[in-house]
Amino acid sequence: MKVIGQAANLAFGRCIDVSVREYLRALTLGTALPDPVDRFLELWNTARRESELVYAATQSPADFEHMGQELMTQWPSAWGAQCQLAH
Repeated sequence: MKVIGQAANLAFGRCIDVSVREYLRALTLGTALPDPVDRFLELWNTARRESELVYAATQSPADFEHMGQELMTQWPSAWGAQCQLAH
């Protein structure tokens, strides 16, 4: 079944959330770390394929893809820096 009319912002946030949670789960369990960029792209492409995403006038699929790639590229080093500050 294809969901129609889902806000692109919601789908984007869900893809970021799942990518981060899977990374943290692997880090916590000591298992192989997933590539957060690859995982985001996989989730984002699935969301675009399975849902009719609705974008604001200033948004495009490419904007969200670029933003997600940038965020997920920075994620591992930003998380590591925060962990070092906590210790």
